[in-house]
Amino acid sequence: MSNTVSTEATLFSTTHPDVVKRTSVSSIIISAILCVIGAGAFATSLKMGDSSSTMSMVLMAGGTILFLWAVFRFFWRGKEWVYAPTGSVAKEGTCFFDVCDLHPESSHYSCS
Repeated sequence: MSNTVSTEATLFSTTHPDVVKRTSVSSIIISAILCVIGAGAFATSLKMGDSSSTMSMVLMAGGTILFLWAVFRFFWRGKEWVYAPTGSVAKEGTCFFDVCDLHPESSHYSCS
């Protein structure tokens, strides 16, 4: 029997009863802080006396960037995969091994 697994079948592409997707509290808190700072910077730029000054433009651009970054983090990075029995966060990654590292005693492979 063959025990081969397709390269598309990973932990994140197949359902596993112990791996669940949960809301990341730390990511939501960071997103909220970025949103408040961004909105505050934008509001400060509007309240400045000279709206064409460099400082006003920097605050407006910085506030907009921070606000949009917060929205991105909130909607697209607000969830994480968690292994339910331990509560550990599961991260997707790739690991490659050289054939020579897997079979160092074998002389079938020409490794230099």
